[in-house]
Amino acid sequence: MIKLRPLLTIVFCLFVGQGVCHAAAKDIRLKLSSGEEARISRSEDSRWAYRSGTQVYELETDDAGTLVFKKGGRTLASGRFKGEKITLTAETGGCFLRLKIKPGKIKVFPDTSSAPWEFKVKPGKVKVVYDGVDFGKVKLYPDTGKLKAKDRTGNTVAEMRGLETLNAAPGAFLVESFSRDQSVFMALFLLSAGN
Repeated sequence: MIKLRPLLTIVFCLFVGQGVCHAAAKDIRLKLSSGEEARISRSEDSRWAYRSGTQVYELETDDAGTLVFKKGGRTLASGRFKGEKITLTAETGGCFLRLKIKPGKIKVFPDTSSAPWEFKVKPGKVKVVYDGVDFGKVKLYPDTGKLKAKDRTGNTVAEMRGLETLNAAPGAFLVESFSRDQSVFMALFLLSAGN
């Protein structure tokens, strides 16, 4: 389990409903509209891994309670929670991402000066919003067992299999200003935060 403060875990469970709180340790399959496919898993020591081709990303909490995001074994970013906020600092310096978690939504700031992207929980879906404009939504399709993130035109951008309840994770791939590394981090964070 990514070690969050107990209150933060409760807040995050409220944010995503029960989906993130019950994310299974089994493999989760991700397919992106680009054709990329990835396998996401949680190890017994609660390290989350994203594997696509030869690339491997990991999200873990170290012994000091610092959230650490790695790519190919090299640390990309790290940070510690301060209340409901975390700023992840890139290993090269500067801000990797800032997050602010509240019941029913999470705000993600790609840098220190930009407006936030918001993941807002609504009945049966999670909306992805930037500056008041809906950029897409994540919905669970129980008949197929898929979670789909669709952009504002209805095109599927990301699809996950292996979760049985609503989770905001595929919505990370709807955020247009995220780098690939930031999208993968957010997907792993959204999967791991409530476990």
